Amino acid sequence: MRDNNELTRFIKAAGRHLSMRGVNWLVLLRSQDHWLRLAGADLKDRQAQMRHAHPKMTADVYDQFIPENQRKHSRT
Repeated sequence: MRDNNELTRFIKAAGRHLSMRGVNWLVLLRSQDHWLRLAGADLKDRQAQMRHAHPKMTADVYDQFIPENQRKHSRT
């Protein structure tokens, strides 16, 4: 099955069922990186999980500053 087919048939359908708009591959990848960070994974481990060739790619794409007042859930 092609990636776009999986996205349309399963992932977006699940998002609609949960009343979540805009679910796509980038949202899932950013969520994965966020959960890895919360679990204490360092940049090199996150880079390996995300299958990037270089840690700089992971840092440039996913390590964006989000002010605390814009976060929906605080860290516990």
